[in-house]
Amino acid sequence: MRYVIDASVQIKTFLAEADSSKAIELCDDCRAGIHELLAPDLLPIEVANVLMILERAGKIRSGDANLLFSQFLVNSSLLHSSIPLLP
Repeated sequence: MRYVIDASVQIKTFLAEADSSKAIELCDDCRAGIHELLAPDLLPIEVANVLMILERAGKIRSGDANLLFSQFLVNSSLLHSSIPLLP
């Protein structure tokens, strides 16, 4: 099955939140070839924004946003143009 991943799911793969186990399982299934995850080209911007909000709110430590974003970039999927993914 094909899925378009968004920041709310991506964040759950590297921060312990409700349903993190489901998000991790989805990504693991993608690596195993069970599912195809399509990452829109806006995903890095959305992830950076969420991390900034979490850091400013004190939900993650100061400086962790940069570290987590770097980890995201290393592990991120090939980005796809957003407009064709909308339907």
